Amino acid sequence: MPSATGHMSATVSGRIVGALVLLHIAGALTLPYILLNQAVHSPDFLESAAQNPGYLRAPALLFLFGAAVTLWISILAYPVLRPSSHRLALCLLALGVANLPLQVVESSMVLSMLSLGQRYAEAGTPDRAMLQVVAAAAYGARRWAHYTQLFTVVSWIFVLFAVLWRARLIPRVLAAAGLVACALQITGVPLRALLGYPVVTEAAMPLGPVYVGLGVWLIVKGFGGRREAAFDRAVEGFPIQNPRA
Repeated sequence: MPSATGHMSATVSGRIVGALVLLHIAGALTLPYILLNQAVHSPDFLESAAQNPGYLRAPALLFLFGAAVTLWISILAYPVLRPSSHRLALCLLALGVANLPLQVVESSMVLSMLSLGQRYAEAGTPDRAMLQVVAAAAYGARRWAHYTQLFTVVSWIFVLFAVLWRARLIPRVLAAAGLVACALQITGVPLRALLGYPVVTEAAMPLGPVYVGLGVWLIVKGFGGRREAAFDRAVEGFPIQNPRA
């Protein structure tokens, strides 16, 4: 029965996406920054970085994990979301792809800061002054890489809420809250930073609970219900051999 199979597959796909959303916020948007702030909290980070290498290696890996998760969500959701809005589904996929190299750059910058810290610990007094200058430049470069990547990934979350609302897969209240929270985060943190203004940390706070709410909703509801027929149409292109033929 194609419809029953399609409904089950859509529901399971949606629940997987919900679980990945929770993994994304915990493993890529929260934990890495908690660890990173323990070792790199100012341009004068060389000693703390050398003493706490794990606090830099772990975030670098978690950043890459987060990029893989966003891309995985985009690929899983694409067949279900495409019938409702092909352009938004493509935009979600494109932002998921674009986020990957940006996250690689940020991870590389974090590991470069670790290398500077280790070199600082081994260097003599004359070299340390030069390394401090290089460290200040590396700290600034990593901040720009971070805000560029943050702008991209929150834009991806914005499109995710928009296309799920367009597909009627989440309540309008949750979709509206997500869109507003993303807009606040983008305008209050990465956009202000890229334009040279101080960031407003409080503007980023509403997105966390709303994003968690999205993950919980999808785990409970999946992509079933209204989208089962759309999922059937999306997978019609995969031929199934008739055993009686």
